[in-house]
Amino acid sequence: MRKSHDVNHSSFSPDITDEKRKKLIEKFEKDVEARETLKREGVHEHTIKKTLGFSRSTYFRRKRALSALIRGAEVPSRRPKRLRAVSWGEPQLELILQIRRENPVTTQLTENFAYKIRGL
Repeated sequence: MRKSHDVNHSSFSPDITDEKRKKLIEKFEKDVEARETLKREGVHEHTIKKTLGFSRSTYFRRKRALSALIRGAEVPSRRPKRLRAVSWGEPQLELILQIRRENPVTTQLTENFAYKIRGL
């Protein structure tokens, strides 16, 4: 079940304190307002980026995070929804393990690597 539908799930991020939330709100409000002011004045995107030190995409991320913080919700995660899968198969894994066993850093690291890759 997704967290947003879980009855026991709080809308507040468990690892963010009220003080940290206030600081983020202040910072994001300042950044969003500064960019919007420059844009209203007709300043070019490249100049805005150079002046403020963050890109247009960062502005939209901060704007979205600001609205979430004000509502009391979590800041949206930047973690990819799908992580890259291992792109090698069993023959390549055996070759890697053979090379590692011939030139061991430590035996423990080699065996941990094998278990991690195979998902054991």
